[in-house]
Amino acid sequence: MITMKFGGTSIQDADAITRVTGIVRASLPKSPVVVISAIAQATNALEKIGKSAGEGNAAAAKEEIDTLLRRHITIVNRLIRTEGLKKDLAEYIAETGVSLNNLASGVEMLRELTPRTMDAFYSFGELLSSRIVAAALVDTGISAQWLDSKDFLVTDDNFNRARPIMHIVEERLLKIVPPLLKAGKVPVTQGFIGVTVSGHRTTMGRESSDYTGSLIGGALGAEAIEIWTDVTGVLTADPRIVENPIQVKHLTFAEAYELTYFGAKVLHPSTMHPAEARNIPIDILNSLDPSLEGTRVSTVIPGGGPAVKSVTYRKDVSVLTLTPMKRHGQYIFWEHIYGVLTERRAEALLMNTAEYRVAIVLKSADASEDIREALKDVCHAEIRPGKALLCAVGENMVNVCGVPERFLRAVGSRPVYFLSLGASPNSLAAVIDAEVIEETVRRAHAEFFTR
Repeated sequence: MITMKFGGTSIQDADAITRVTGIVRASLPKSPVVVISAIAQATNALEKIGKSAGEGNAAAAKEEIDTLLRRHITIVNRLIRTEGLKKDLAEYIAETGVSLNNLASGVEMLRELTPRTMDAFYSFGELLSSRIVAAALVDTGISAQWLDSKDFLVTDDNFNRARPIMHIVEERLLKIVPPLLKAGKVPVTQGFIGVTVSGHRTTMGRESSDYTGSLIGGALGAEAIEIWTDVTGVLTADPRIVENPIQVKHLTFAEAYELTYFGAKVLHPSTMHPAEARNIPIDILNSLDPSLEGTRVSTVIPGGGPAVKSVTYRKDVSVLTLTPMKRHGQYIFWEHIYGVLTERRAEALLMNTAEYRVAIVLKSADASEDIREALKDVCHAEIRPGKALLCAVGENMVNVCGVPERFLRAVGSRPVYFLSLGASPNSLAAVIDAEVIEETVRRAHAEFFTR
């Protein structure tokens, strides 16, 4: 069997879902399990609904709900031919509208939007889209079975960033899915969302539907995990910045993880973990043209490729520099820093130390004045906002003579606020001013791929 995850742009309208049904039909001999994201921009719309309600703007929340529901109704009317299926979906969308409006009213009344409530809002996107895709498959004669992820994807209660409880997930998947596959059915379920032991909806982080597909594939021992999106695999750089980047045919799990962790949007970083643990290849494919060869992520790749596979970046990072007021001991200082970051759920993307001085690269949203305030009694804290992170990725490339020199040449004479060379054998990273990041990405791409 295989798992097939389809992203939001792959199911954004009736034509896109029609292409998806054709892709699934072609894969029926492989016994697919289909994982569906919310339609494009639906998660953002649900976030707006929650925030509008939390701010007491009931009218804005209701307008956004109505717009979202109309998008789904339009898809159903253009896609589904069987009247019974169309009627069932219309009723489900109407019920969803009632639930969304009730939830928004409760939040608006309390003027409080908690992470748990936000996850409740988020869950409606995947539930709606997966129902429609399952019905579309049935409408074309494919024996599909809709599954609610709450029946198997049990997580902890770390809302917005929930972690799956794997022994429960595996036990339930192995009980539910194999009988369906044996009966010739195509299970269709949701990405991104799970449920706590006590029954509250959770999410595993934005863009984590890829991770769901990998979790299911790993638990069921799939022969491959397919990630279907609107691009043809991984490229040597972001095509919005670099003209005519090159497709990367093969990546190791380590390369793919670092590329996605440092900014590449083609996969969620956690996707690699379940696949690598079971040595299951990940294929990144283009739903707009299924005939195109994508990118395969696996343990072993053909030799002879370039040292650098791709250049990536992420904007909206800040550098937090910390210097202790008193040097009682490094371990005490470090423990205090980590404690503050952990308490505030701030993710350290990169870290450097020089004797007692510590520099940490954070997402700008995490680099709050609250962190500086919490550290003021033990150290001088300086936050440099408005930065961007440039990263070159390739298997063991730091051991290839000349690669670090060429990376620094691409950065040029610009100020560098953080440099990471050697912490990972697979990546080189520099933090520079955000306003020059796109130009620097082009310089780095030219250095490694067109010189």
